[in-house]
Amino acid sequence: MNKGIIYDLTARINNCLHFEFGMKDLFHRMNFTASALLAVRRGAIHKGMTLEEFRSGVLRVLVQEIKEPEPKEVMTRVFSEVRSGVVFTSTEENTKRKATDLLGAFIGWVEEISSCLESSEWQGEDVLGIFFNEFTSYKGKADSGQVFTPEHITGFMYKILGVSKEDRVLDAACGTGGFLLKAMSQMLKEADADTDDDQAHEIKTRLYGIEFDRDVFALAYTNMLIQGSQNIRCLDSRTEEAMDWVKEQGITKVLMNPPFESKWGCMTIVENVLNAVPTKTSCAFILPDKKLEKTSKSQMKRILATHRLLKVVKLPEDIFIEGITTSIFIFETGTPQNGSDFFACYMSSDGLATVKNKGRHDVYDKWSKIEAHWIKVINQQSAPGQWVNPKDHLSYQSPKKPFEIFEEDFRKTAMDYLMFKEGIDVKEFNNTLLKTVLYSSEVGSSEGSTVIKIRTSGENYEKN
Repeated sequence: MNKGIIYDLTARINNCLHFEFGMKDLFHRMNFTASALLAVRRGAIHKGMTLEEFRSGVLRVLVQEIKEPEPKEVMTRVFSEVRSGVVFTSTEENTKRKATDLLGAFIGWVEEISSCLESSEWQGEDVLGIFFNEFTSYKGKADSGQVFTPEHITGFMYKILGVSKEDRVLDAACGTGGFLLKAMSQMLKEADADTDDDQAHEIKTRLYGIEFDRDVFALAYTNMLIQGSQNIRCLDSRTEEAMDWVKEQGITKVLMNPPFESKWGCMTIVENVLNAVPTKTSCAFILPDKKLEKTSKSQMKRILATHRLLKVVKLPEDIFIEGITTSIFIFETGTPQNGSDFFACYMSSDGLATVKNKGRHDVYDKWSKIEAHWIKVINQQSAPGQWVNPKDHLSYQSPKKPFEIFEEDFRKTAMDYLMFKEGIDVKEFNNTLLKTVLYSSEVGSSEGSTVIKIRTSGENYEKN
């Protein structure tokens, strides 16, 4: 799928909704677009509609498609709030006809995005995640601690965790649903389920997500609903209510990028999830590099008394545009650490390059080879990895540079020591030497080159 097209369309949609429709709220613009995408794919809206006809078409789809009462209530309420925020900024030019034309242009752009999702090239890319990242670039960092995972990293984590089409996958801080969409795509590909509707439906029922932020939940739910999955709940993963729901699902794999900040309960979410899923479940979390070491000793002691840290994969430092350095932490639940070493490695580059106004992309086609190399290293737990004692560290450790000394270092140290013994002020000596070289020298040229001749005097630098 050509992500460049998505970025271009997102910019057009954002500008149209913001400046022409007068939709000032960022999340309103995103949810208005997401709901329209769902309605387009269900044939409920089309060009030429009035705003009220558009609203009725979208709400009809939401009511018909969403089966669970709570998500239905949240989704319809969010869209109604979004619709109420639509105004037209000019009293003279924005006649009813112009409003319809603007809405028609918007629907046309959404139809183009929908056609991208229908393409055989779709590999689980999180289109609404692209929306979120692009829309939030107009605002800065997200308010609720969201740091959304690049699509190639979601696929990488799926592979290193050994997820298969038989698994039941959880993301308890799912954002717009990127991990779940990637898992769905890979599971369907493995099952070759395009020709088997029953098997495809069964796979889609084994993807589970929780999102606390109501506006982002609406995006996630729409994202998954477009693909035929509805196992997303608007809950707080710091609570027993959310974990009771998780316990009912029989989860076998966890893929997560929880909110990093402590104020959003990062390690509470991690611990809750580890405790809620069955024993021997493999769980992968993206966290800041030193997050486990900065967590309270009592909490880490409690976590490692029940669950084992198996692997840490430090990610390239430019993965997240916020400049946060991160690692993937892989745990096995129900197995105490008991002091066992864990494997750690550092993937220093993913080969992607930044394209102006379009994020990071694999423009040089390097990622597939890089990914294959690191999957092999991680699975075989081989060089250039390291083994780390959890009593010493809970992160990847950068190798210490070997100690080197050069002749110049020895001379400088010896000279500094002699001047110290003689009581010579090093700074004054350096200034005197510099002035002697600069201002007591003859500057000329010889055969096209500049020549400096230092003229020495009989004066010596002495201690008075």
